[in-house]
Amino acid sequence: MKVLKQLFWPMALILATVSTTVLAQGDGQKANVEVKVTPAAVQPSEGVTITGIAPLDGKGPLKVLVQPPGNKPPVNLTVDPVSNGDYHLRFNDTAAPGTYVVNISTPGGTMGRTSFTVSIVNPEAETQRAAREARELQKVIRDIEADVDRQIPNLPDNPARDELIKKWNAAKPQLEKTARDLADIDAMLAPLNDAVQRHPELKPLMVPIARSLQDWTRTAQPERERILREIEKSRRNNVLCENLERITEGFNFASALFNLMGGPVSAVKAVLVDYLAAKVGSKVGDLSALAGFQTAESSKVLMAMADGKISTAARNFWKGASEKSSALMDGRSAVLSGVGGVLSDLGSFAASQVFGKYCERLAGSFKGLMNADFFASNGGQPWWSYDIALEGRLDLRYAKAASGSAVAVNGEFIGQATKFTLWEDAIRVGWPKLASSAILQRRSILPVPGLANTLMGAGQGTGKEAGSQEHIVDAEGKAASTLVKPYSFFVPVVGEIANGVLTLRMKPATHDYTASARVIYVIMSPLALVPVASSYELPYKDANFFFTRVSGEGPMRFKVEKTANALKVSESVENKKENAIAKGRYVLKLNLCNPEGKC
Repeated sequence: MKVLKQLFWPMALILATVSTTVLAQGDGQKANVEVKVTPAAVQPSEGVTITGIAPLDGKGPLKVLVQPPGNKPPVNLTVDPVSNGDYHLRFNDTAAPGTYVVNISTPGGTMGRTSFTVSIVNPEAETQRAAREARELQKVIRDIEADVDRQIPNLPDNPARDELIKKWNAAKPQLEKTARDLADIDAMLAPLNDAVQRHPELKPLMVPIARSLQDWTRTAQPERERILREIEKSRRNNVLCENLERITEGFNFASALFNLMGGPVSAVKAVLVDYLAAKVGSKVGDLSALAGFQTAESSKVLMAMADGKISTAARNFWKGASEKSSALMDGRSAVLSGVGGVLSDLGSFAASQVFGKYCERLAGSFKGLMNADFFASNGGQPWWSYDIALEGRLDLRYAKAASGSAVAVNGEFIGQATKFTLWEDAIRVGWPKLASSAILQRRSILPVPGLANTLMGAGQGTGKEAGSQEHIVDAEGKAASTLVKPYSFFVPVVGEIANGVLTLRMKPATHDYTASARVIYVIMSPLALVPVASSYELPYKDANFFFTRVSGEGPMRFKVEKTANALKVSESVENKKENAIAKGRYVLKLNLCNPEGKC
């Protein structure tokens, strides 16, 4: 044990020392026990899985203490981690509802903590919660409709505006009816509730449906609140071009909200069709394959149906009720699809026909690269390096025939980090004698999109690692897209076009990502009886930091070229910043055009 501590604690001190050289990258985090419980919410007597990564700072198993609710005695368990620090165990003692706290400790005293909940799913209560959330979504859609009603009359009088008013007035009744129908979850479930009232023995079959609604409600509420924040940000000063952009984005936000309101239809139908209806009267024994839907109670009812222990009348009534609810959901899905087309048509018309009458749009793609290298304060050896690739769209708007020599522009960078790389050699640089007599294995867990988890070969890993890029999500509407893309950002800009030069000034990001890599070392030394592991976090900088650095905290200027058919900006800017222990390189490439796509 003494030898193990002699190995681990110098390494921990090195990591803490080396982390102070991060400079503007943020503080390093000391090694701790990573703990995750899945699922995070279960019903009584349903088990959970406890997994994570622990530093191997001593000989012996990890101690697991699970504290049940209500001051009940804690449950003490142990688990042996594998050689890289991963551990895994099952916990089934979940009879009491409430919050369970999980504490993990290593032989060396490193701690980790998380919690999970056990609750009795009440179908009536969960249906009411989902219905309340659906009605809240309906209110936001009504607010968007009212805002569009207020904004359209402010547009200059012209045929394009009149056509937009005509299209909008024709669409509103369909939008309002669809929102009402989607918010009426009770009506969608009415046939099933009727079946349960007539045959109470079927009530457990409503629990999987209630669980699906519970999951949707937990997701929908933060998404609704986030969309509301984005809507507020999009309602900028009432300048003509920004006013038109606000109307277009209103249609896009409404589309996103309608898709969110369609969640209960998809969730309930998945349970009803893929699990409940499909298994009624069957004798198949593969119910475990549907663990995402089933509960112990619902499985018992289904098996009782298959064994003839539930009356034919009840079985047939449930089957008929399922078909009625499925038909209602099919109808709502079809109408929802139509609404998506209507909103897309409105947004396209407002953007192309109305906006084009009064405003210009200089828009296109951008790509960014942020590279950072870090060096030890003693000796200057490199110990950490990373790259971040960024890409997306820059959309700039300005009024036609604006007076004066300069034309004011407003816009935003909307994009995502599409790739993260990592190289580090902290142990070899910080503790060369230990590294020279030991075999090192390193596992780097990077953000997604980015590198796949990699376990480095023993004694290897001195070069930058290559990984695959994840698929980039596409979405309708620039502001709405920030709600669904991983590692996304939204950075406003202001500026002007004057004398053939586009000048841009960055504003603080209104939406940004956070990302970090976890590095796990396993050290196999002749001085130790067992491998020793440690883990720590290395942070990546966000988009706001990148744009601040690449702009040099001042205006950026790009040449505007005139071609036969368009205005074009195809320029790049690069900035560097360095000192004795860190250096950074920041590159931004723009490819813009007005009209877009004509360059």
